[in-house]
Amino acid sequence: MINNGVLNSPRNLKIIFFVIFILSFLFLGLRWKIYIMTDSSMWGSQAQYVLNGDHREFDYLQAYGHPGGTIIEGSVIIHKLFDINYEKSVLLFVAFLCSIFIAGICLLCILLNKNKLWFISVFPFLVFNWKYVYGTPPSVISSILVTFLCLLTLYIYEEKAESQNIPIVLWVVTAGLSIATRADIGVFSFFVFIFLLSRKLNWKKIGLICLGSFAAFSIFDPFMWFMPIQHIKDLIFKLVYHYAEFNQTHINLFNLITVSSFVFISIIISAFFLIPKKENNLSPIPILFLWTLIIMTFCLYFIFLSSRYQAERYFLPIIFIWEVFFPLLFFSLLDKFDSKYIVLFKILIIILLFVYNIDLVGNNIWVCNPYCL
Repeated sequence: MINNGVLNSPRNLKIIFFVIFILSFLFLGLRWKIYIMTDSSMWGSQAQYVLNGDHREFDYLQAYGHPGGTIIEGSVIIHKLFDINYEKSVLLFVAFLCSIFIAGICLLCILLNKNKLWFISVFPFLVFNWKYVYGTPPSVISSILVTFLCLLTLYIYEEKAESQNIPIVLWVVTAGLSIATRADIGVFSFFVFIFLLSRKLNWKKIGLICLGSFAAFSIFDPFMWFMPIQHIKDLIFKLVYHYAEFNQTHINLFNLITVSSFVFISIIISAFFLIPKKENNLSPIPILFLWTLIIMTFCLYFIFLSSRYQAERYFLPIIFIWEVFFPLLFFSLLDKFDSKYIVLFKILIIILLFVYNIDLVGNNIWVCNPYCL
């Protein structure tokens, strides 16, 4: 059985981070080499427009207004360093940045020290997730960033980082990256998680975190460098435009249920831990934190489903959060049963999670391969 004390040693944490990063980068890179990500060419063009000062960089009907600053900056750097075309630079950057934060999520699962098998069971959700088929560069990156920010908030919330500055600085940088990638979900999740932090940190720290996050957002969004006020107005305009004025598009109910399956299952399991406290009914996630996530989920689903323009990719950040928490919630529920087969059952669940995600990914790539090569 895996021992968390051994895993938590600095040397082993570095090894685990490096191994998960390499595996994630190889698979995600291979995936988006075979199955080209939606809108990758548009974002490649946007990086080129920004670098060359082309007026099309401000086209609302293209990439402008998300804002996608991290994608633009990262793609330009990769293009300059390796002299590869802009679209490939976008895909390479997305794979690289996501792999870093996927490894970070797995490390946080270990540092939170809640379940010895948790970090292994989240790996297939983060790396092999078939829902990437719906993703665009900003929606994929923001999904991973928001999930990491959620776990980092939990880490700080549980006072494991009360006297440490590194987790706070990392939170600030991640929040800035998230808002600079997709302002809508980035700002929404920022306020949700800053509310949770406000329950544990003093107002002076909260104020510094807010200022630092805005500074990080301004650094990672190149449009903030020369037109900050106008750019913020443009972000608000595009958000309202997509919500209330864009051509009406409805998400298929079957698709919504399919992509949200682990959201529903995780919330149902959560209900067990929200029952009035008993000695053997302690939640692996603090009750306020759990309630906040549930309310956040219902609010986001209401917003997305009432919008004129609906797409599966908008749901990915909250879906990824619940998929990461699903193994923890489910394993904690299993621990209530006194059986010598519990560990074997948990291992079986992990194997099934790998098979579930890899099988669906394989099917997606196989079906799309003739069109993507």
